[in-house]
Amino acid sequence: MIDPKHITDEKGDILYEYQGLFNYKTVSLIWTDCKLKIDDFFAPLKEQKKAMQILIELTQNMAIHPTDKSGFLRIYKQDKHLCIETINAVSVEQKEKLTTLLDKLQTEPEKNIPLLLKDQLQKPMSGHTAGIGLIEVVKYAQKIVYSFFDQNTTYFFKFNVTI
Repeated sequence: MIDPKHITDEKGDILYEYQGLFNYKTVSLIWTDCKLKIDDFFAPLKEQKKAMQILIELTQNMAIHPTDKSGFLRIYKQDKHLCIETINAVSVEQKEKLTTLLDKLQTEPEKNIPLLLKDQLQKPMSGHTAGIGLIEVVKYAQKIVYSFFDQNTTYFFKFNVTI
């Protein structure tokens, strides 16, 4: 269980919140539950697709990559934006890979993100590594904020995406 002090205390309207096990069954249910809420929030179909793409990528990552399959997901409105916050356990190696990739993505000019994605797609797959999915999230997001924290000798990755 993630200590509540690490969960963002948002003033916006919470559309969806889940804390528990992330596997293919729960992820599928989350997508179904959230689709209508996202569709209601975004009028243009293009924006609905972006939001669902980000949600799908983040929840798939939580079901596949973490050392511990439990985590936290919150979708909320903030001003005129939709935000998705996730928290999940990561290994030290995953923490290092995520930090390297996300630092690079945050300093990369926006016009270069599609080129990075294309380059990553052409590389041979080497197991579960941070890459294609996070590049897609950054491509569609207006803003990303991430951090890591240690709770009972376990590292957690906190990721917040504004759409």
